[in-house]
Amino acid sequence: MNNIVKVIATTVCEDKNGRSYKRITIAATPGSDQYVNPATGEVHQVLAPSKTVRAIGYEVPYLYDADDSSAIPDYLWAAEADMVIEGKIVRKEVVPYEIDGNSRNYATVFVQGETTDVSAFDMATKQAFERSGRTLIAAATVVPTEPLTVATALGLMVD
Repeated sequence: MNNIVKVIATTVCEDKNGRSYKRITIAATPGSDQYVNPATGEVHQVLAPSKTVRAIGYEVPYLYDADDSSAIPDYLWAAEADMVIEGKIVRKEVVPYEIDGNSRNYATVFVQGETTDVSAFDMATKQAFERSGRTLIAAATVVPTEPLTVATALGLMVD
């Protein structure tokens, strides 16, 4: 079964470029996850605390000019309170960032889509974190900070 989250509030806002977007508050209600016992096939509700996160949907996506009449609004633009959306609220370890001088190593985002296709949902999760401005630790590229010694045809080279 796919996970479903509920829209609990919406607010229409304007960004610094004058484009309208809708800020949606989404909640995963307690017990919204299910566990299927592999031995018996029984489905059980998982007891879990409620999670809340915000997402946005633009009236005119940035791939279009602001006055382009052919632009199709983001699907979240149509969200209203009490609607449900297919997806899951996910918390993962990310490249450290700061909020008010405090370092954070985890972020929580809404990942839309079907959760039963694991590889597709993993890709959607990576993309959702990137769109939120965070890089998953698992997807981060390590860049050496010390001089790197490399053997070449000319001998040892230090970067």
